[in-house]
Amino acid sequence: LELARPLAGTGAGRGRAAAMLGSCTYLENYLESVANLPSEIRRNFALVRELDMKVQESDEALRAKREAFMSSKRRRGFDSSTNKEEGKLLKEMKNELQVMLAAADEKVGLAALTYDLIDKHIQRLDDELTKFDEELQHNDVATADLDTADVDVGAHAPRSLPASVAAALAA
Repeated sequence: LELARPLAGTGAGRGRAAAMLGSCTYLENYLESVANLPSEIRRNFALVRELDMKVQESDEALRAKREAFMSSKRRRGFDSSTNKEEGKLLKEMKNELQVMLAAADEKVGLAALTYDLIDKHIQRLDDELTKFDEELQHNDVATADLDTADVDVGAHAPRSLPASVAAALAA
């Protein structure tokens, strides 16, 4: 592949080639760092789904206990004191509510964890883009210096580019 020679014949071409090499490095590093991100997000969402199922089961149990309690109160009268069976139902309803609240808290924690995970990767991408932009600006200054020095760097240019860089240049 002879892409480097025509680009490297001038100072501006050499700067573009260096920038492409740099962008591939930044891109490869970033892609490597986010390779596990989808699986981590998928795992967190699967846990949230499991917690949702647990809450739904608790909600169904709570509804059944509430109906049993209300049925008992209708039979005995709402003004009557709570009997042993009704007291047991109230305690069980309280336990179901506590299970539901704990699951909701855990879901909120998982959502926050997922948000932080994604935010961390976005911040890293922003940092990498800033570094890349600074490198491009530095290369533009260096390229301008090479153009004014009238130096032929074509003789020292590589004959071929790695496949990843060639693909980036072709795109």
